[in-house]
Amino acid sequence: MVHSEQIFRAAQRISDAPAQMIQDRVERLHLVVQTLLALLIEKQIIGEDEFHEWIDYIDRLDGVRDGKLREDRSPQTCTRCGRNNAPHALQCAYCGSALERRRILPPTGPSGELSSRLNPEEESET
Repeated sequence: MVHSEQIFRAAQRISDAPAQMIQDRVERLHLVVQTLLALLIEKQIIGEDEFHEWIDYIDRLDGVRDGKLREDRSPQTCTRCGRNNAPHALQCAYCGSALERRRILPPTGPSGELSSRLNPEEESET
């Protein structure tokens, strides 16, 4: 005979599983970010203060300074036929034309100047 307490504990473990999976992913992402920051500082690519300026800048890209970056889910408009397509579509669902790639980041950094780190072509010209 199964006791009600055992059933309760089993149900709780099952319901806690998704939360634990999310926590594990967050901790893994934290590890990756910390590793990347340490590597960037060690290789003298960026300093910690500049890194925090970039965090603040990227945070504001979605229009809200809240410590989050919301994905752009607005429809993409086809330059050929003018119809709206899904946010992540690679080609127009109506005419088949390739859709322009959405920029991950704008070409300017926190200072408003074109960042040579985001534009390697500029570096090769100098």
